[in-house]
Amino acid sequence: MRIAGGPSLTLRHGSALIGALLALGCSEEATGPRPVPVGIVVASAAEQVGTAGEPLDSMLTAFVYDKFGDPVPGVLVRFSVPAGNGSVTPVARTTGPDGHASAAWLLPTRTGSYQAHAAAAGFDSLTFGALARPGKAAALAVVTGDAQSGAAGTAVDSAVVVEVRDVHGNGVPGRTVLFSTREGSGRVVPARAESDSLGRVYAVWTLGKDGGVHGLTVRVDSLPPLRIRATAVQSSPLMPLAQTHTIWPDYSMVVPGALVRLDGDRVVETAPRRALECWRNALGEVALEGGGCGVVGGD
Repeated sequence: MRIAGGPSLTLRHGSALIGALLALGCSEEATGPRPVPVGIVVASAAEQVGTAGEPLDSMLTAFVYDKFGDPVPGVLVRFSVPAGNGSVTPVARTTGPDGHASAAWLLPTRTGSYQAHAAAAGFDSLTFGALARPGKAAALAVVTGDAQSGAAGTAVDSAVVVEVRDVHGNGVPGRTVLFSTREGSGRVVPARAESDSLGRVYAVWTLGKDGGVHGLTVRVDSLPPLRIRATAVQSSPLMPLAQTHTIWPDYSMVVPGALVRLDGDRVVETAPRRALECWRNALGEVALEGGGCGVVGGD
């Protein structure tokens, strides 16, 4: 019994020993020398376009590899952005089994071009670029042209300039802007225009023929309309707003006359003091220093 069982016992022990050796060999192969990183590259799009104040669609991803081009796990990659270039999350991440490490980039609220970086110890940092564009139109604003005054029936001095803006105040290009005046408030040219690269539209407003407060409305899509006002001044037909002159035949010279202007509803007549002295000189009432009125000036 013992002899007969001896080989059987020896075989069982031998099988166990062989299995242990095989397992040891496999374990050594699985945990062999750790791959050595030799480089790091950008694995996602190096240049992206996004919306100001929002995260980019694609993560910032770096790939760490060994001399065979295979992924190297366990390498710490740090992500960063210069001041004013938004933020990244997380700021550090270890490469996974695929050799990748990723972070999300939240763009700043202002439009423009920005950069982010990824770096691993012993290697030059990687650079990612992004262009932040404005978001959807969220508001209308007056740049210039509100609360002006001018002669009735004429164009106001300053062009009406409005700006289409997103929620962060960036100008939004390519939006259709509509201008309309209420009855009796004149006309605007153009009545319809597309906002330019700054989100702006320029228009000339010619006031109506009647005096008083005139109104202009600006609209973009379903946004609340913008109201702009201007005061039209009705000029007197007997006293035009102009500089008059009188020609003295005896002296063959031009002497400034009264300057007529409006101060609210009150007509005001003014004349330069020098002009009055010239008139008196022409009548022989006074003698002016400097040779009379060869050069006429006024205060």
